[in-house]
Amino acid sequence: MMASEEVTSEASSLSTQTSTGKKRKLANATLTAFLEKPLDEKTSEEYDRKVLCFLIHANVAFNVAEDDYFITLLYALQPMYKPPSRYVLSHTILDAEATRVHLLEMEQLQEWKFLTMMADGWEDAAGRSIYGVVAAEVKKDPVVLGLSDLTGQQATAGAVVTVCNENMAKMDLKARQSAALCTDNPTTMIAARRLWVETYTWMIVYACFLHMLNTLIGKITAFPAMRTVTQKNTRIVSFFNRSHYWGGQLAEIASGFGIRHGLTINTESQWYALILMCLSVQTYQKSLRTLCEWPDAQKPRNGLSAIPTDIIQLVT
Repeated sequence: MMASEEVTSEASSLSTQTSTGKKRKLANATLTAFLEKPLDEKTSEEYDRKVLCFLIHANVAFNVAEDDYFITLLYALQPMYKPPSRYVLSHTILDAEATRVHLLEMEQLQEWKFLTMMADGWEDAAGRSIYGVVAAEVKKDPVVLGLSDLTGQQATAGAVVTVCNENMAKMDLKARQSAALCTDNPTTMIAARRLWVETYTWMIVYACFLHMLNTLIGKITAFPAMRTVTQKNTRIVSFFNRSHYWGGQLAEIASGFGIRHGLTINTESQWYALILMCLSVQTYQKSLRTLCEWPDAQKPRNGLSAIPTDIIQLVT
């Protein structure tokens, strides 16, 4: 009780002092102190940068900056601030922020001594052949060295090595700072690692474990018995995720068993999605059996559809 009273007394004292200080400031303030002052250029630019960072990190379209409610919110927080248009955001502020981050990461990389470089290629949504290089070090956030567009070019082992060297140069990264190079494991990348170690003899080169696991899972799922299991699980998940009524009934039963997540849909391009789908069906096994044993789930009643026979057979 004594400690509590002391804290309360101290808080009350601080509150009184703060209140007295405010009254003194108000008494000595001039009329201009109550007027909103225009923002200086530096402050305005900092606000612009924070708006840009919010839109990017929240994965929000830039046209939100022109939304009336968003502008009203900013006005309520800072009446003298006028947010930039989406054109200014994407053509001026974005470039400035990219440059700032680029210089910041260049400075950060100079302190790294035993980093691992990772190179990979993929096709983006526009159908372009993109190759990226990332630098990573233990207990530190990875840094993207750069992206290269190889559309219309042969993605040879030599081209991959060139991409790595060019992106290292962009960030002023010296080869002696690197300890290893990691890539996926197609023939081109195997040859690229061989070329790389011929130049940088001290580096360790190796294939990405997850890519190798992905290849292994792909071979397993191609096996007829596993393909059958996948098809059965996909059928179960697809039906209950598409059926508003039976999907809702299943979710209610699962909730009674303490299950809070839904059935996971498989994505063929992601091996772990297949695993998650199978595990989710396994977790729902008791709930699925309970639902499929309902009389109205096995036979249509009152004009309402039942669960398809093949689903019931798969579950039971």
